[in-house]
Amino acid sequence: MIIASYNGIREDILFDGIQTRRWDPKKRPARYVQSAPLGRVFQFEEFSGPQFSNYFDLDCFNFDLLNCTNAFDIVRESDGLIASVKVERDIFFMFDWNSRLS
Repeated sequence: MIIASYNGIREDILFDGIQTRRWDPKKRPARYVQSAPLGRVFQFEEFSGPQFSNYFDLDCFNFDLLNCTNAFDIVRESDGLIASVKVERDIFFMFDWNSRLS
């Protein structure tokens, strides 16, 4: 999931009340490997409000958006599956690993 906000995302409150862990190379890979092209992106712009876009220009980034070494991991208690979340340049990224944290 990718959410782009052009008004800013407050990282100081983003994970408030959510148990997170820092990346551990023994638990998951450093870089997310996508099995399908990125789909729709939820965007929020000040004048047009929230909307979904089918276009997301991956070439416009000058950083590796799939690098998850600086992401926070969240483990779902019911089955141990991992999601990694990060914010870079007012864009919220969430990656579902479909693997369990050991």
